[in-house]
Amino acid sequence: MTARLPRLLDQSFGEVTRLRPTAASATISLREPPTAQITLADETVQMRSWVELYAGEDSLGLFRVTNIDRAPRRETTLTLRHCIDTLADDIWAAETEFDGTVAQFLGALLAYQSTARWQLGVCECAGNYKKTISYTLLSENLWAMADEYQDYYFEYDLTTTPWTLNFRALPTECTAEFRLSRNVESAQIRRDDEAMFTRLIVQVQDGPNPGLRTYDAAAAQALYGIITKTASVKVADVPDPDTWAQALLAKRCSPTVQVTVDGYELSRLTGETFDHMSVGKSCRMAVPLIAEYLQENIVSVTYPDLLGEPERVTVELSNHLQKFSESIVSLKKAAGGSGGGGSALGGGGMSTLEEVTYWGQVVTKTGVRDIYETGLWIDAETGATIYSLQEGVRANRGEITVNSQNISLVVTNGSINAASIVAAVNDAGSSVTISADKIVLNGETLTNQLGATNARITNLTSGTTQAESLKAGILTAVSAFQAYGTVAVWVDKAVMGSDGNPVTIHYLGHL
Repeated sequence: MTARLPRLLDQSFGEVTRLRPTAASATISLREPPTAQITLADETVQMRSWVELYAGEDSLGLFRVTNIDRAPRRETTLTLRHCIDTLADDIWAAETEFDGTVAQFLGALLAYQSTARWQLGVCECAGNYKKTISYTLLSENLWAMADEYQDYYFEYDLTTTPWTLNFRALPTECTAEFRLSRNVESAQIRRDDEAMFTRLIVQVQDGPNPGLRTYDAAAAQALYGIITKTASVKVADVPDPDTWAQALLAKRCSPTVQVTVDGYELSRLTGETFDHMSVGKSCRMAVPLIAEYLQENIVSVTYPDLLGEPERVTVELSNHLQKFSESIVSLKKAAGGSGGGGSALGGGGMSTLEEVTYWGQVVTKTGVRDIYETGLWIDAETGATIYSLQEGVRANRGEITVNSQNISLVVTNGSINAASIVAAVNDAGSSVTISADKIVLNGETLTNQLGATNARITNLTSGTTQAESLKAGILTAVSAFQAYGTVAVWVDKAVMGSDGNPVTIHYLGHL
């Protein structure tokens, strides 16, 4: 089969020359940007140059040089990534909580391109999407969203200007086939039961009919037995729990399957579309020894030798599923929810079908200068802790811990508003102990009783004061002075002195 040579392009995508590699390979993937590698003998290519690659006569798309491995008097190896990777050049320049449809999310994401290379085309996903965004790469946001919608994939149309990005539903109709006697050199089939279950028990938490519901996959139970999982949902988030649960069970009632086929793409010779392998297609493989047909979507196509045997391919077929906890969120969205109410039983503070001894949740946000983190941890034995911290230009932390013995409050590099803390102590023997080098009481202080071993009060104003012993440098009675229950008055008395002269004596006495 004739193999077209790669085209080296300028920044306006005009052809500069044809490269003559000694080796070339490419991998087209469903869940990440396609990649390629070419080896050059004596040609020079600059970093971030554009190259168009071919499998036979068919273009694999535009790729950009992202790595150059060169040594003196040796061949040069180039690593290239598909042009969808241009979204790694820009960030979503905002701190925001996105909440909208998938189409709105993709439109908003592409609007942040510094150079508008991509435009949004068809979006067949009608689901909703929530995302906390804080100056993150557009490419990271793109693939994170796609990972939550496993039944959809990106399709690239490079015939338009700008290029068009479509988000299409994975086809279910079989449009490709491998047969051992036709186009298969070798095949490996791997099955895994880690993510499967044949019975789902759901706790519906609100709505007109709350309570436990059980769903069974009878055919799968007859083949594999009963494998039980539990989940919990709110009708406010999942309007139809029955549809949601049945869809989840249908996806999980059989083992995950991964098939690797080393074979040939014969469509260029036969003209048959069933002989053409491309990512996303639903492909069937006949396994005659066990009289079985496997039909799964193509998740990657690798061309190990684009120059010598461009028809040779290694194809991965898979029904790989997300983790159980992640799939609950994704399927709930597909059922019409907004992304916040479904969870595996035992999380999210919900009632559970089995005893839960601990639970925790931490949320983070990364800004330009600071990192924020807030967490809640609950343990049946040790209690609960709520904390919040900020690290960066400033470092602040606050924490409240509650257990059966006490409540503790810690604030670092912040301040506590004392008026917001009230300690109520009853008269049943409770006490409050304050230990500090200095205690300052501002405002009016009222007490029924005050006891102190050694207290110094600079100024004391009191209505009635009673003491066993009172010592003062100056004792002043403004209006009256009593001694032994009798009012004492100031008395002046004239007497004759020893020298015969009169003397006036002043003393406290009573009349």
